[in-house]
Order: sequence, then structure tokens, then C-alpha cells
Amino acid sequence: MTDRTPRRAPFEARLGATLALGALALPASAQTGPPRPDAVFSRDVQFLKEFADAVVLEAPGGGKVVVSPKLTGRVMTSAFSDNEPGFGLVNREAITRPPVARGFNNYGGEDRLWLAPEGGPYGLFFDPGAKQELANWYVPPAMDGGVRTPTGQDAASVSFHERIALQNVEGVKFDLSIDRKVEALAKDELEKLLGAALPEGARFVAFRTTNKVTNEAKAALPADALVAPWILGQFRPSPKTTVLLPYKGAEDVIKKDYFGVVPPDRLALLPEGDGGVARFKGDAQLRSKIGVSAAGALGWLGAWDAQRQVLTLVNHSLPPAGAVVPDCNWTDPNPRAKSGDVATSYNHGEEPRFFELESIGPALGAAPKSSVTQVQTTIHLAAEPAALAEIAKKLLRAKL
Repeated sequence: MTDRTPRRAPFEARLGATLALGALALPASAQTGPPRPDAVFSRDVQFLKEFADAVVLEAPGGGKVVVSPKLTGRVMTSAFSDNEPGFGLVNREAITRPPVARGFNNYGGEDRLWLAPEGGPYGLFFDPGAKQELANWYVPPAMDGGVRTPTGQDAASVSFHERIALQNVEGVKFDLSIDRKVEALAKDELEKLLGAALPEGARFVAFRTTNKVTNEAKAALPADALVAPWILGQFRPSPKTTVLLPYKGAEDVIKKDYFGVVPPDRLALLPEGDGGVARFKGDAQLRSKIGVSAAGALGWLGAWDAQRQVLTLVNHSLPPAGAVVPDCNWTDPNPRAKSGDVATSYNHGEEPRFFELESIGPALGAAPKSSVTQVQTTIHLAAEPAALAEIAKKLLRAKL
């Protein structure tokens, strides 16, 4: 673990004590106005270099992306340019204090790799025998801020390889290797993914992470072992942010009761074609979460920030038909333990304010050297409203 003991004085001397703590020291109402001088991308990079580290990636035609190897290889934030606000949460308060031994070092970040399931009969976030409740929950150190070792880097990408050890609630021990690559996407790569040319005058920043988990144990995993890649991104909210989760099939493919049923004024399921879209408030004012099952997932989700006029898109790989996908609920027994949601969105209802867009891949095979890969691409787009509406209609089944 790298020493991240706070060294506030040099940074505060440059920015002023009031600004140095960032948005996370401000009430929610104060975060909805014009960005502070230190909220722009270049200041986030400066801060990360001071208190952690920063690798800035850029591809032709796009914006900039910053990755922190010391903070578990997270994509911390991205932006259209140096002097504009980033889209990801950079939790300065957490980054500048010593890491907690047990709990969650929530450093933020637009893309981090965790491993599922969180809870249930195969859970990874509780000790064996512990009651699955918040008081006993913690993020395993292998996922929670440990240094990732870069193995390759160029102007647009950085790669990592790490060997990690985990234990689940049944006491099953995992010996795993993690291979992770972060790539900033150029315009031609983005257009290929979107299946269309970008609108005239569009601005974008996009990045892709490829996350491979390999079983390094010499023996096959037992029946009570389950582990899968889980990609999560924390984004800065606004009072006018709406998460858009498209689905196919009946409405019951949408799970809306992770933390109690989401109130109807915060979630609407609107039919469209052979399915529809879940419109979920991403304003970070109420702790709530929704998800879509493998049967209903389309490989896309996103968010529309009507205040900033930016469309965020997340594309993720889908599990093969019939694949086991871990369910992260904190319930045991859990009849859905092997048929969890493959895409989810979480809305955080307290400081630090953020909402999440997530995907979970299929479970790792039991055999030694078996592997599983989850790919997730995050895109931020600004263009004429009519052009963005067309993209949202095509990919998210949504009207802006």
C-alpha cells in the first residue's frame, strides 16, 4: 500500500484553503452552479499528481482521460478539454486521508474494477459467518485502492497486471490475476461503436476498459465459489440528470427494489418497441438502485444531463446465453444468486454526491487458467440537441 498520508499545505497554498477540499466539502445545493476554478480537468490532474498519481490519455479528435495506477487503476475522470469540468467524481476528501483498514475507500472514479458478488451465498464483501448488514460490510483490500502495476503505456492507453487473493463468505480462497487495459478512443473508433458518424460539430471524450480475470489456482474452484468482473463508474450529478436504461421484453426484467422499491416519482418505465426504457433520477438525492437482467439487457445504458446538455453512454459486453451472472444482493439464501442483473444504476443520496452506471460480467469458470473478460466503454457527447436526441432514441430507446 502506497503511503497517502495527507500533505495538504502545498496544494492549499496554491489554490486556497477554501477551494482545496473540492466539491465534496460543499452542500449539494452549492454544487449545481458554475464550476469552481479547481473543478476543471487540469486541476483534477494537478490534485491527483499531488496526492496519488495521474496518467493522462488522449486520442485523436477526443478529449482527455486521467487514470490513477495507485488508486487501483481507476479511470478517475474525463473531460472535453483541460479547462472544463470533468465528468467523474474525484473524491478529494477520501484521497487526502489515510486509507481505512476495513470499509470502503471511496476515491470516486468513472471506471473501477470490482469483483462480484457483493453479498449472498457466494459474497466477497463479508467475512465468513458474518451477518450481511452494513456494519459488517467492507470492500476487500485487493479491490479497494491497492496499487496496480503498469505493464505498458502509450499516448492513448495504459495496461495493468496484478495477482490478487480473495476469500468469500464460505471461506473459499481465490488466487486470481487481473489484466486491465484503459484506452482513450479516437473519433473513428467511436463512430464504429455508435454505428454512425458523429454529428457535425460534436464534442466527445470516450474510453474503453478491458478487464480480464483469470483463475490461477492449481485446482478447480469448488461449487460454492463464484466470481465475476464488475465495472462501476461514479459520475457527477446535476438536479436534471436522468439515467436511461433500455430493455427488451416485459417490464419485469427491470429490478427496482435493491434498497426498497424506487418511488414512482423517481422511476418511470416507458414502453418502446419490443421493450422500453427505464427513466431513473440520477440527482444523488435518494439512495436507490435499479438493474436489468440478462434476458432484458441490450448492452447500453446512459444518462442525460439536461443542465449541462451532455449525453453519457455506456456500452458493455453481454454474457453468453445461459451464463451464470452473480447477484449482488445481501440475502442468503438467494434464489437469484446465479442470475443477477448485468447492468445497474445506483443513485447515492448523501455526500459525496454521485450516481453510478455499472455492468457485471459472467462468472469465471471453475477450471485452472479459465478466464473471463468484461469490456465497458464510456462516452460523453455534446452536440445539437436534435442530434443527441437521435442517438438517444437509437441506442437507449429514450426521448430527451
